[in-house]
Amino acid sequence: MKSQLIKDTGPEKGEEILTQTFRSYDGNDIELNFASNGATLICLSLYCSHCVDLLPQISVIREQSGLEVYLFIDGDKEDLVELSEYFQWDFSLILLSIDQMFSCFQVSHHPFVIVVDGYGIVKSKGIIYNAEDFIKLTQMTEVV
Repeated sequence: MKSQLIKDTGPEKGEEILTQTFRSYDGNDIELNFASNGATLICLSLYCSHCVDLLPQISVIREQSGLEVYLFIDGDKEDLVELSEYFQWDFSLILLSIDQMFSCFQVSHHPFVIVVDGYGIVKSKGIIYNAEDFIKLTQMTEVV
């Protein structure tokens, strides 16, 4: 596992992610819902090569984790429509600028993931480059 997985950005472990309402790329309001088993918040930039490389693995991450996925991504609406259709994503895709990602989640490096429990408490966080990194990251701290 790369040492960058523990880069100190994002909310602190143990910190609560407050339920917020965001606007999806298709104009719908999305409220973060952490369900009983938690959720995965993924912050990406389409201007980051590592983020683009991670795109095909997001569905794998969702399947392996069994957690709700919220993908926060910059770009424009047309990019997100194409990505959603191409990868056949059926999870929340939220258009958010890099500045907004920092403002909402203190995320300054990408691709970044935040895993929360059912109460919205940060259990693990870090930079990931693939699904294997995600699994290693979640094994560092119990997610449930």
